[in-house]
Amino acid sequence: MGKAILAFSPPSVVDGVLTGELRRVSSRTITAPGLLRRQLATIAEEGISYDREESGIGVVCAGAPLIGSDGIAVGALSLSGWTGRMRVDRVAPAVRTAALALSRLLP
Repeated sequence: MGKAILAFSPPSVVDGVLTGELRRVSSRTITAPGLLRRQLATIAEEGISYDREESGIGVVCAGAPLIGSDGIAVGALSLSGWTGRMRVDRVAPAVRTAALALSRLLP
């Protein structure tokens, strides 16, 4: 969910995160600022983020931002599961649709 929120945050927030320490949580955590910036651009374009064992080995996640009327993320919705039991590419459209529906209810 963090990448989904960050991709729809003000540029100053994104820059602050990318110039700070990108702490490794698992062996697959993204700690390269350039790679993370490219992923954020893709997330902003597609409206969905993926965590493929970045926050924990064996865990995957699809996340989508809840967007306020100002275009800034106020939260996110996600679905997480075990790598061998859930295909994030299959659940991602439902996560995105639910986040869009909830975003319409925000001021």
